[in-house]
Amino acid sequence: MAYQFWDGFDNYNAATELWNVINGTMSYGSSYARFPAPSGLLGQGLKMAVSGSQWKQWNMGSNQATMIFGFAVYLPTLGNGPIMRFLDGATYQCSLCITSSGQIQLQGGGGGAAIVTSAPGAITAGVWHWIDVIFTVNNTTGAVSIYLDEPAGGPAIASGSGLNTRSSSNNYMNAFQIGDTSAVFGGIQFDDFHAHDNTGSAPNAILGDSRIFTKKGNAAGYATNWTPNGASANWQCSDDSPPDGDTTYNSSNTAGAIDGYAVPPAGFAVTPNGLVRRSYVRRDDAGPHTFQNGIRSGTTNALGTAFTVPSSYAWTDCGTCYVNDPATGSPWASATPADAASMVIDETS
Repeated sequence: MAYQFWDGFDNYNAATELWNVINGTMSYGSSYARFPAPSGLLGQGLKMAVSGSQWKQWNMGSNQATMIFGFAVYLPTLGNGPIMRFLDGATYQCSLCITSSGQIQLQGGGGGAAIVTSAPGAITAGVWHWIDVIFTVNNTTGAVSIYLDEPAGGPAIASGSGLNTRSSSNNYMNAFQIGDTSAVFGGIQFDDFHAHDNTGSAPNAILGDSRIFTKKGNAAGYATNWTPNGASANWQCSDDSPPDGDTTYNSSNTAGAIDGYAVPPAGFAVTPNGLVRRSYVRRDDAGPHTFQNGIRSGTTNALGTAFTVPSSYAWTDCGTCYVNDPATGSPWASATPADAASMVIDETS
């Protein structure tokens, strides 16, 4: 692997939640976004409730010794507490914390002793910051590097190696949390969240300050083989944000049937780190069924891993980040073909 999970918080709400576990009250909206969305695109950020312990958790698809995270965070006020935690099951291996003096720390367990610490004043309340973290879980060779408001290749503000960064008996993590678990930051906000490991092809390194653009269908694509329900066109049945469930949807009961959706341009200024294709799906019969998300470049489709269709609605990206252009089989040559890629979905079985 390499890609694990990206989320711009743009296309769902609390009733159609993407993350696996939620504790507290999550609010999504354009007023919480770091930047306004380009015309025709979706744009939201996440704000957690002002009081009480607030966090959300993603359960990874694999055990990983080293993970790489990048995200934007807004702290209305400074306090002493975690903003991110790295877990093995229910055990906190370490926590990424902020102090009331504006330091960024890696602390042991759920908030133990500081393992590495930045200089005071690194983090400021009331502004957006971008944080990158490379974290390795090990009882003797653990390591961490923390970057703040830097492009890829910028200097770390805190780092260490040869550390004990585990609290369980395993040298890996398989889940992570973001939030205000100690209820000290008074309405913490997040945007543009990235998580990947270092075991596969790109993305497998620090990305630096990055932004997620979220597109939805705005016209029919090259194929319209699924049946629209509740609206006349396939794209009109899949352009709702948040999703409207069974009010409008596309359906298929034909193995191999592919549906396509054109999308608006984002106006990419640079070649993106990758494209992630996500769907909100369920089955309406006894099943089982599988499907594949995909993208189309030129006349070539690329499909992700086949995913079992759940019995109730759920989001899935099929574990795939498209870092190569399907038309060439090589990394995207520029921003233009990546921005022009459209969406496809295949009822595999």
